[in-house]
Amino acid sequence: MAISSYEHLSGRLGSSTIGLGWLDGVTVLESVKAVSTRPHAHPHTEVIFGLKGKFTYRIDTVGEVTLGAGMGLVIPSRVRHALLDDVDTPGKRLGFHLLRRMASSRRFAVFSSADYDGFRKTLLAKAYLPFKLPSCLITSIKRLAGFINPGAAAPPSPEQGLVRILCCSILYETVATLSGPTIPVRPQLMEEAVKFLEDHHAERIRIADLVRHIGYGRARLFELFKRHTGLAPNDYLLRFRIRKAQALLAETSLPVHEIARSVGVTSPGYFSVLFKRQTGHAPADYREWIKGMGDFTLP
Repeated sequence: MAISSYEHLSGRLGSSTIGLGWLDGVTVLESVKAVSTRPHAHPHTEVIFGLKGKFTYRIDTVGEVTLGAGMGLVIPSRVRHALLDDVDTPGKRLGFHLLRRMASSRRFAVFSSADYDGFRKTLLAKAYLPFKLPSCLITSIKRLAGFINPGAAAPPSPEQGLVRILCCSILYETVATLSGPTIPVRPQLMEEAVKFLEDHHAERIRIADLVRHIGYGRARLFELFKRHTGLAPNDYLLRFRIRKAQALLAETSLPVHEIARSVGVTSPGYFSVLFKRQTGHAPADYREWIKGMGDFTLP
């Protein structure tokens, strides 16, 4: 299993040590500062468990996905992905590297081949969507990570047995978590997301700020926000800023550059481009047009 040299590999247990026949290896990766990886793909399915910090991955055909502490993410085999260098705080992940099919010869048989095929089918059905880990699963993942230290020898035989138990438990509990009923998202949560964007529209806010505020992974947040509003968060924020600017142009005599700054756009030129793209008018032309219209209703 080739790990990019850009990864901070803190330790690894290989298939020869674990001997389960379906697990190519378990890795612990830590980042102490902003890091990145080259785009790469694995021959196996990767399940990443966030233990500390926040990581953003760019995944082919999917885009950016954010993994936070206490969350998991499934990346199918042969799908190119890369870790982006936006890590703000130290981070730690545990990776499960699952073979595409169970080996015909294995030292320890816990799950049948049919069981394992079913597990992989469930995992792949929820690929790319970050999911919240239950507390019992987090405990097992942290305990397993404790056996994986940089430069350390393989655990002694009795502890290897415990490692295998933990690996089987983590796989089973992960599948059980993804097989359970989807927890409905409270509409209030998306209303809070909308309120956060509106309250901070005049600031240099990034969508990453909204992701941290709500606590969902980026892909999941975008999916739910669009379901709630019909727009992606960045599109909603842009339209809200333009509506505020329309009102200021109509109701005040503020210069265009001050209006731009008041709605969170620092470049007057860029503001003019955005405004015309949304309304079909340059800001100054819109003001003149509104003056000639008398009473008006914002679109």
